Amino acid sequence: SEERKGKLTGLWIPILLLAFFAVVDNLTKDGLTTWVPMILKETYGLPDYVSILLTMLLPILAIFGTTVAVGLRRKIKDFVTLSAFLFVCSAFFISVVILCLPSGIYAITLGSFGIISCLMSGVNNVITSMAPLYWKERVNSGMLAGVLNGCCYLGSTLSAYGLGAIADVGGWNSVFYLLFGLCVLSALLGVVYITTKRAKDKKMKRKP
Repeated sequence: SEERKGKLTGLWIPILLLAFFAVVDNLTKDGLTTWVPMILKETYGLPDYVSILLTMLLPILAIFGTTVAVGLRRKIKDFVTLSAFLFVCSAFFISVVILCLPSGIYAITLGSFGIISCLMSGVNNVITSMAPLYWKERVNSGMLAGVLNGCCYLGSTLSAYGLGAIADVGGWNSVFYLLFGLCVLSALLGVVYITTKRAKDKKMKRKP
């Protein structure tokens, strides 16, 4: 209807950005859960039980991502801005992994993996829960959550099949360079959106 179209005005760009964020987020989050045990075994020669423990611990750590996202939401109201901030933090810790992975400092690497998992879980919560519920008056929340969840599954599928293939060709560091680049790209897209939105809002306020 025309009323629905009017309500959707101004939402298309943030929805498209969140859809892209959903792919990057789950590519990173599920990529860690799937491949970190193997990475640690191949890089540091850690025993199998450590890998099994990590496979269990990373999803548990991810639960805290929801708490982080809810806490930040009180200060950062815009969902794209909030996601972009979490991507910036993730990019930082991925860069720590890139630096520490070849050096054998596995304690810092492990800690960084846990924090990245937590941050990416926070992004996931923003995309699949917070945004659809908040925009329910403007767009069908069930449909939007379904579309964004579909993008999440796309990211998960890419992580399962794509990251291992990249590692076979260029090693695990190349995987983390890719994840770092995608997180930085997501953050930059968020910054462009925020800057453009603020400029547009200022222009609207100046109009008589």
